[in-house]
Amino acid sequence: MAAVAYELHARQAVEPAFDPHMFYRIRNFNMPNYQFGSGIAADTYIPVELNIKGGLSSENWQLFYQAGRYFIRNRDYGPESQLGLTDGDRGVPRLYRQNGTADQQWTVNQVVGGYEMVNELVGSASPFALRATSPAMRAQGSGGWPNETIWIIDDNPSALVDKALIGNWTSPVEGFVATDTPPSQVLNNLTSSGLSSSTLTIPFPSSTPTNSPLTAPSPSPRLSSGAIAGIAIGAIVLISAAAFLLWFFLRKRKMKKAQTFEHSTTAYEADARHALVEIDADGNKVELAVPASELSCRDGDPMRYRSELDSRLVLAELEGDEVEGNLGERDTVEADRVEEEAEADQVQEEAEVGPKSAEPKTKSNSVELDTEANPLKSETDSKLAGAKVE
Repeated sequence: MAAVAYELHARQAVEPAFDPHMFYRIRNFNMPNYQFGSGIAADTYIPVELNIKGGLSSENWQLFYQAGRYFIRNRDYGPESQLGLTDGDRGVPRLYRQNGTADQQWTVNQVVGGYEMVNELVGSASPFALRATSPAMRAQGSGGWPNETIWIIDDNPSALVDKALIGNWTSPVEGFVATDTPPSQVLNNLTSSGLSSSTLTIPFPSSTPTNSPLTAPSPSPRLSSGAIAGIAIGAIVLISAAAFLLWFFLRKRKMKKAQTFEHSTTAYEADARHALVEIDADGNKVELAVPASELSCRDGDPMRYRSELDSRLVLAELEGDEVEGNLGERDTVEADRVEEEAEADQVQEEAEVGPKSAEPKTKSNSVELDTEANPLKSETDSKLAGAKVE
């Protein structure tokens, strides 16, 4: 009773309360963040709906006053369509082609908190209301939310910038039918026609997917600041751990490669320390000046401890002696020693036997023959033959 008294308190007829040259936006008292709209313009009869406030052109309405009644028109559909009911559908207001009959006539009464809208086809027993979350006519004698029939109507001059309400917008509606039936008589007609609460409480379907009826937003749970901080710290720790593991495995792999290279280099150096040696004619070991090693197979080979040999040995065997084709410093000293020993033997022989003229000539001839027979005779034998001839 208190709610009903609140709704009907200070009710009075308003004639005319709205400017026919102005667009208005209509909101329900219980859902002030949603506005009354028609959706996208179409040729079919479109049911009205509630859209969340977003400045859509279809949320602007003209309330045109004529002979004590209002004709309600949408900005997108123009004056040729008006909000109304039909005998076949008295529960959900829709936009129909303009006519002057009672089903498109509205009485707008001012109440505490806003306005009450009544269609002349069903009368004040079934005012326009927000049923659940959809606009519909409240059934006779049915309960509902407190103040669900209160509508807030505000003017919107910005909607006139590109569309002025002139011409057919302000022309009188043809075929206007005056209704003198009192509200009680309208109520009796509704009862006798079989109007029931079930026909008035069915939510209307949406005309288009993009303009479906919207429900009141329910508060969604939000994470506390502590939970957000915990999630952030956990993410940082996880990223840090992944980075550390990546660094660790890369470092371990690099160290393994370095150890393998060091082991192979050490083994090669150990082999390089064992210098190669050559045996001379007297059976002595002669160490090469540079350890022999294999040359690189291609340019730019980074392998260490490789070099070319300093000397090349060409060995030839003459009368059982090993002669070096390319003598080094050590070989020259050895040749001088052999020559000195030969001269000493010759002096000793001359002292014991005496000079022999025929023998040197024979030996000289022998040396020459040997030289011609073997051109690779060493220089050492030639010197010995010369000394004996003298």
